[in-house]
Amino acid sequence: MLNPKQKKFVREYCRCLNATQAAIAAGYSKNTARQQGARLLSNVNISHAIGKLIGAATEKSELSLDFALKELKAIAEANMSDFAKWQKDSVVLIPSADLTPAMLSAVESVGEIRGQDGKKYVRIKLHSKLQAISSILRLYEISEVETRLAAMEEKIGKL
Repeated sequence: MLNPKQKKFVREYCRCLNATQAAIAAGYSKNTARQQGARLLSNVNISHAIGKLIGAATEKSELSLDFALKELKAIAEANMSDFAKWQKDSVVLIPSADLTPAMLSAVESVGEIRGQDGKKYVRIKLHSKLQAISSILRLYEISEVETRLAAMEEKIGKL
């Protein structure tokens, strides 16, 4: 049903949830990867294969869609003011023990950096809100396509 390039796109998309990156990894031109990725995602057979692969991976890893959405939602809802309070001349970090599990899910990294003035500063980097929101929308899109395909298969089975 799918050619080898399309199969590779499906595998890569399930790995990164980014159609452009998946298209490039599958061998499509970098110049047209964005358009190719969007076109490939709109293909019913490819969407079905992505849904199956994500479903199989979810079952295998015992990672539920609800858990994934919960984590992505925590990232999307996080604000830097959850982690630090700033005043006129200073920034005060919230102790990590006071952070909720959802807040901690949003943190990509914490580390010390040395500023141009030679002083050490704490750097808190949160996961990308834009990527989290985009991933949530893609998961809903895939779920919707799977629901439609299941309904179509059921109708065909009744004929």
